Amino acid sequence: MQLENGQGSTVKNLDAVEQSLRMRLNSIGVMPGCKLCVRQASFLNGPCILECRGQRICIRKAEAQKIEVQVS
Repeated sequence: MQLENGQGSTVKNLDAVEQSLRMRLNSIGVMPGCKLCVRQASFLNGPCILECRGQRICIRKAEAQKIEVQVS
């Protein structure tokens, strides 16, 4: 996932994400087809704040980059 702050997208695939993180993301509604928006992306390797279905999620930038999205 290579998105800028405030940019929206649709999740296409979570296959590259580790299974434990994929299960946590699925439990809060992040799954293929859902809308995902970057609220804050830190420089270098800092955390990213993503928003999906009204919930904000903070994950490592390396993990966020494994989420395959389609820019909307």
